Amino acid sequence: MLLLQPTAQREQVERVRASGARRVIPVAEVAQMSFDAVIAPALGWGDLTLPFLREHPIPYVLVDRLQDLRVDQVGVENENSSAALVDHLLQLGHCRVGMVGGLKGLSTSEERRAGFLLAHCRHGLEADPRLMVEGLSTS
Repeated sequence: MLLLQPTAQREQVERVRASGARRVIPVAEVAQMSFDAVIAPALGWGDLTLPFLREHPIPYVLVDRLQDLRVDQVGVENENSSAALVDHLLQLGHCRVGMVGGLKGLSTSEERRAGFLLAHCRHGLEADPRLMVEGLSTS
């Protein structure tokens, strides 16, 4: 099994490897290797990874951000999950629920924020913007 980093430069690959990943390889090097399947993150998916995998008969799974493609995928329903968590807290009687989100504009951050707001709306509450802050999306 191989984790494919679609647009990684050599320095990025080394940084990811140093963080504990067992194997991260730029797409350009994949064609020269032998493996059974590919796990590919959605970032950079359409530009480089998808065309490569369509040219080569390699089984693959897309991970992280769900895409509107008919391919095998593993991801998180960020909006529904966030809404369910906040629903639970509001049902327990908590009325000042806050959120530390990720980077503004990042799809996962926006989906989680939408779920946070949706749950408040379902309970007839308005989310307090003072309790919503942006964080850094880091690992």
